[in-house]
Amino acid sequence: MLWRNDATPAVLYTNVSAQPRYHYGGNLNADTVSIQLDCMADTYREARELHNAVINSIDAYRGVSGDVEIAWAWFDYSGLDLPYEPTAAKETSTYRVQALLKITYKDNSNS
Repeated sequence: MLWRNDATPAVLYTNVSAQPRYHYGGNLNADTVSIQLDCMADTYREARELHNAVINSIDAYRGVSGDVEIAWAWFDYSGLDLPYEPTAAKETSTYRVQALLKITYKDNSNS
């Protein structure tokens, strides 16, 4: 949650879901999580630039972090917003551009 006096720009994240991955042969011992990212800023342009920076830094990422092997990170949708600076946000003076990040990973700590 972004409080009234919190600094922007900021990226807020919300865990949306997690599901195990299966194949015809059974469980792949991998999970996919969905995370909603809200890129917040004082202007629409800043929110859009932050959104683009987040997308460019994460999309198609693969790698290892500790015991977790990230098979693939991708955006299911991104840029859900209005194509112009919305006037409805004037009440909060904060603009938001959303993206849904999905990450397929395998936790090797129990292997």
